[in-house]
Amino acid sequence: MPSYTYFPDEITKGFKRFCHEYAFSAAVVNDIAKEDVEKGTAYISLMEDDLVTLIEKIKDSKLKIGKDIGVISYNETPLKKLILQGITTFSTDFEEMGRQAASLILEGERKK
Repeated sequence: MPSYTYFPDEITKGFKRFCHEYAFSAAVVNDIAKEDVEKGTAYISLMEDDLVTLIEKIKDSKLKIGKDIGVISYNETPLKKLILQGITTFSTDFEEMGRQAASLILEGERKK
């Protein structure tokens, strides 16, 4: 993950733990501009600038997203529904997180 990100280190730790648990080979790329995109690879992009760079590299490579290469982006936006017939996204449900935080406070519980 780039050093200029505003995302917590726990995202990287969770990604690595998930890949290890499910036996996926994985790498954290700090600068996608310096990487070659590879057929049969899925890329997860947290930063919007990196997503643009990744999409440009994929388009230049002539690989087809969803067939030859995968792209997953953080946080759904209306534009991501349109780009390349839709990009897979995952998002934080802040409303649900707020409900759970309020419930924990009201019940005096501690939980991760």
